[in-house]
Amino acid sequence: MEKIAILTDSTSDLIDEYKNKDHIFVLPLYVNIDGSYLKDEIEITSDEVVEHNKNNPDKLAKSSAPSPGDCAEIIEEIRSKGYEKIIIISLSSGLSATYNVFKNELDEDMYLMDSRNASLMESLLVNYADDLINESLSFKEICIRLDHVRDEKAAYVWVDSLENLVKGGRISAPLGKAVKFLNIKPMLKVASEGKVDLVKLKVKEDKAIDQAIKKVRADLEGAKEYYLGLGFGGDKSLFEKIEDKASDLIKKAKAYHHNTFGSVLRVYSGEKAFGLFYIRIK
Repeated sequence: MEKIAILTDSTSDLIDEYKNKDHIFVLPLYVNIDGSYLKDEIEITSDEVVEHNKNNPDKLAKSSAPSPGDCAEIIEEIRSKGYEKIIIISLSSGLSATYNVFKNELDEDMYLMDSRNASLMESLLVNYADDLINESLSFKEICIRLDHVRDEKAAYVWVDSLENLVKGGRISAPLGKAVKFLNIKPMLKVASEGKVDLVKLKVKEDKAIDQAIKKVRADLEGAKEYYLGLGFGGDKSLFEKIEDKASDLIKKAKAYHHNTFGSVLRVYSGEKAFGLFYIRIK
């Protein structure tokens, strides 16, 4: 039987059950605060990032990809523990250079999947890969199964505030002024190919929750098996509200992950941001 490891990055927001498995490894990104590069969730926590941004609105934290050296080091560690094959689940190549850092280390005993997403989507893909390992499938068969779900996943994301995206330079200054003036609170869909579609330009919290759940229900209609994830910006009452309204979807899911967004996402998201993620298996 092949000895297979799973490697992902720290934006996966893995739940503790998967963080604590011996064959699952996490490569941290960096959070840049005043020129100091701190390893995500090792040298700085998401709560500390939020606190810094609140106290330093003109010097917001920024994020950056892992270094090639960091990646080579963690792969060497995995090899030293006797793992013959490595499945890598990466943050979207459209959002970060992290995917290319992984890609540059690839060999014939590795499989790299571009999640074309972030956060709980990566976590769900790690869960799925782990389930396939537990079914004693071969490395080749696991790669085929992961390829199969590549186009069977999506996320609906609502952002309460775009202020940090504006301040962090992710939105241009002229557009940022328009965003602030119009009080835009968009509902977005991140489709399977990584394309971000605007569902609605301005939507309030309760309607955003209802819309996201309705969209996921429609997408999963007739599904026999799916994995579901809920990520949120830190507002626990919002999380509880979504869980209550989506209880039917949660009960039917083969796997359900929920977690607060990690440091990298909270650099830019508001406390009331949330995302509903799913992978349709069959």
